[in-house]
Amino acid sequence: MKKLISAAILSLFVIIAASLTALAADSAAEYEFAEDPDYCSVCADIDKDGSVTVDDARGILRAAVKLNAIPDGDFGRYDANADDEVTIDDARCALRIAVELDDACHQRSRTVTLKEATCAESGRAAFLCAHCGKLYSSAVVPSPGHVSNGRVLVKKSTCTEQGYYEYRCKFCNKLISTQYIDLIDHEWEGVKVSCTKRENTLLTCKNCGAQKMTTTETNNGHTYTLVTVKEATCTEDGLQKWICSVCGKEADKEPEIIKCPGSHRTVTRRVSTVSCRTEGKTVTVCTRCNEILDEEIIPRLPHTVKEGTYTVIKEPTCTEKGSAKYTCSVCMQLITEDVERIEHDTIDGTAKITLPATCLHEGTMIGKCTVCGDYTEVLPKLNHRPSGWTESSAPNCTEKGVEVRRCIECGTVLDTRETEIDPANHDYAETDRIEATCKKAGAVLHTCTRCGKTYTTTLPKKNHIKDPAPVLVEEHPKLGFNVYAYKCAHCGEELERFTKERID
Repeated sequence: MKKLISAAILSLFVIIAASLTALAADSAAEYEFAEDPDYCSVCADIDKDGSVTVDDARGILRAAVKLNAIPDGDFGRYDANADDEVTIDDARCALRIAVELDDACHQRSRTVTLKEATCAESGRAAFLCAHCGKLYSSAVVPSPGHVSNGRVLVKKSTCTEQGYYEYRCKFCNKLISTQYIDLIDHEWEGVKVSCTKRENTLLTCKNCGAQKMTTTETNNGHTYTLVTVKEATCTEDGLQKWICSVCGKEADKEPEIIKCPGSHRTVTRRVSTVSCRTEGKTVTVCTRCNEILDEEIIPRLPHTVKEGTYTVIKEPTCTEKGSAKYTCSVCMQLITEDVERIEHDTIDGTAKITLPATCLHEGTMIGKCTVCGDYTEVLPKLNHRPSGWTESSAPNCTEKGVEVRRCIECGTVLDTRETEIDPANHDYAETDRIEATCKKAGAVLHTCTRCGKTYTTTLPKKNHIKDPAPVLVEEHPKLGFNVYAYKCAHCGEELERFTKERID
């Protein structure tokens, strides 16, 4: 009966060992198998005579009930069940071993993996004794088998080739099974519906290029919807046309005009703040179309000299600029700046302008200075004098015009602006003509070379030109006269008749 119980306990140990994956890294090479598989005689043999006897058990029992003083250094050797305390249970265990009441006394403290179990092979584990520290038994760790990592898409299905999923082992990556995916339908492109009649049409698959003939269905008429072909802006009208949503045919209807507001709705915003370190910027924006209509750069503010920090580095003269430095009280930067030259101490009557300054070039002046002697001074260019706006190019039916503002003095273009398109300013040229005759009026076709717009003028019919030689048209011998007529020299139309006595 005891052997059956021991076998059951050993089987339980085997099952638990298979689940202790945290100990999988332990190596059996670090341990030694117990020579005696049945008895753990390391702790219980207190007299070290090589066997566990009744005397050993009695000694442990006496120590447990404190009949003898036990030195601290020997305390742990009597702890048979490894619970960090020598108790009566330890003595009883030793006594049972001594009188051979138990088949084994090894007590498991941990499990050691001898061989890892894999998807294809079983593993093996051993048990470490809590008393002697040796491996006293081993057991088979069953193989878990292949474990799927789930369905993984390897290839998508198309209209010509099947795709598939794979199921692989998440430990060894071995293919477990394959699941194929049905083909997808062709995506046919082409006319599938006709507005007026059934007809054969060729469809093409946009994925694989396969083709097939089919007979279109009919809607028994066009399905016209309003389609915006040009969006309205703040200044230009938009346009909508009636177009068939099936075949794209444009209806014979007047397009719908989308009226524009006629002007921008503006607001001015500051996008960056001006300071003594950075320029400022404001923009004028339309709140409807978000078009930026104008930008203005605000110059940087001048630095402010911090009191007591202004120092002249170099004194200016009448020939050279000086320099100075100071700390700005706003941005706390050290600023270095030029100090303008001082004026020449010109001797009276020696200053003379040799080249007057204009708005195109600088001028020059010479003179004599009491400090530096002869000098030549550069006179700055004059400012341009702007005129009013004048037309540079007229707007036409497709292009905006241009207006410019020039300098009155030199004619330099100072500013340019566009004028709106003039839809009436076409550039017509004769593209076809039908000449007039004395029977039918003519016509001349005029076409705009820019936008293609046309108009037709009529050429009046020409006057008949009377042929001076009359033509005999009727003979009346019994009556004694003939009938003659004058005809048009160009078209032969009869213009006038008269009779003339016959001369036989």
